[in-house]
Amino acid sequence: MEPASVPSFRERRAYAAVSAGAIGDADPTVEYDTAGDDAISLVEMSRFVGPNWHKYEDAFDNWSAGLHGFSWCWSAFFLAPAWMLYRKMYMECGLLILCIAVLNFVFGKVGTAMSVIMATQAKPIYFMFAQRKILAIRKLRLSPSETVQKISDTGEVSIVVGVISGVLMIFAILAVLASIVR
Repeated sequence: MEPASVPSFRERRAYAAVSAGAIGDADPTVEYDTAGDDAISLVEMSRFVGPNWHKYEDAFDNWSAGLHGFSWCWSAFFLAPAWMLYRKMYMECGLLILCIAVLNFVFGKVGTAMSVIMATQAKPIYFMFAQRKILAIRKLRLSPSETVQKISDTGEVSIVVGVISGVLMIFAILAVLASIVR
């Protein structure tokens, strides 16, 4: 007898649509009963990610099913630290910058390689980050409405930090390019 698998986020949304009698895509914030305490519900993940949930749904489906397939994130390819700050991954951004500095010191220029690695690993890293944060919020034993609000506040994005860090990174890139041209 095979163990029951955890339904994907897409399957949960389809189930919610059928249950609600909806046609087409269902509201991604509809709750669905998960298979266990460590399974992240559709409402939790969609509230954590925020309005661009649909861009992450396929990658999260793969990771929640134990598949570690290919995904690509253009934002992380071009401006990984800014993308991480925009997604409120402050500690992870600091670790990335430290890794880049150490790898540059040891191996020389590693910019392109790190960009490709970040572009392919950004969504899985974000999935693990979101899962860790959501499980920590659950341990607070808040009411369901307070839990959803806390998840939304903890997740989503920081537009101001993302824009400021993106602009600073662009200026830094331009400064490097200007020094090369001279």
